[in-house]
Amino acid sequence: MEPMKELSRDEIIKALGDLAIPLPAEKTKIRKIREYDKATKSFKDRELTYIPIYVTIEELNDKFGPHWSVQNLAFTTRDIAYSYTEDILDEKGNLKWTKIKGKNLPEKVKKTAIETAAFCALDIVLSDADGKEICRRPGTGSGTNSGQRVLDSDKMTKTALANAIRKAYNNLGGGIYLWHADDESIPEPEEESAPPRTKILR
Repeated sequence: MEPMKELSRDEIIKALGDLAIPLPAEKTKIRKIREYDKATKSFKDRELTYIPIYVTIEELNDKFGPHWSVQNLAFTTRDIAYSYTEDILDEKGNLKWTKIKGKNLPEKVKKTAIETAAFCALDIVLSDADGKEICRRPGTGSGTNSGQRVLDSDKMTKTALANAIRKAYNNLGGGIYLWHADDESIPEPEEESAPPRTKILR
């Protein structure tokens, strides 16, 4: 592996502009997410292309070498209350059915639960060889314990940190071409059965 070389201020600014160039397909990943379609009032699957965290860091290293850093790193954890519905089963484990607006549908019960989430905030800073700041962009991210039987604090804090770095990378201009007009961000993979979150307990 070659050592990182120092760049001139102009080279750093050029590399910043180069973030807009789409990455080759082999550096991205595709996954399916399930989202609610208000028009059809049903859930549907769709594909999202995203840049993994290891590729994000590789790109920052390749383009900016020793001139990028993470500053103002802050973590916090909170409990999140959420609600979800669950199918009601009979004593034999079969679905119980009910008639709603003339349609036979599985009978459901509303449940509530609490999970722990980690939140991360940071800045990615680009500086020249003299340490003079060229550019600074913020990033925030979260990681939850959704679907875990045991609290995995390591996993959720690493996910929060990875999401914050990716968000700051997006704010520098990297991967913007992957965003859709109706997407605020590209979420981390979650269990398909993970219920929606509704409220943060402070």
